[in-house]
Amino acid sequence: MEVKLHTKIKHRILGYYYGVLSHLFKPKGPLHTWYYVDLFAGDGHCVCEPIPNHLADTMPDEIIKEWDPPFFSLINHAKQINFPLKCIFNDSDKECILRLKEKLKPYDEYVVEVGNEDANIYYRRVLELIKNPNRPGVFYLDPLHHDHLKFSTIREILTFT
Repeated sequence: MEVKLHTKIKHRILGYYYGVLSHLFKPKGPLHTWYYVDLFAGDGHCVCEPIPNHLADTMPDEIIKEWDPPFFSLINHAKQINFPLKCIFNDSDKECILRLKEKLKPYDEYVVEVGNEDANIYYRRVLELIKNPNRPGVFYLDPLHHDHLKFSTIREILTFT
């Protein structure tokens, strides 16, 4: 799947965020498991060329960035530094999920669950899996092409406390 510019930029920002978190937690040991949740995971195949130079030049150089998409790179990096990452993936397309599950087999220890439901329903299951609110994590939402995502879903994720 070729990703569009907005997703490339979001991947880059997520890379910065993870880089900072991994360094903050590592010296003293992690406080909690860090959850990565993708409600629109697709099939795990992501072609993400670098963002154009004129945009890349606006990204801060001083921020630690150790991860580049796709999310398998994130899992590999977590494995290398023994970072307590747990991933939850979902997609409403059954064929995509079957292909994703196959690609995730080497990473079983990092995958909590792979769902196959509408995001407006599955997010509740995710909150159940995480159990305790206020844990570090990120819900990777890309509603630009998922206009069926309800605002009430986003609000409930944001207010999970």
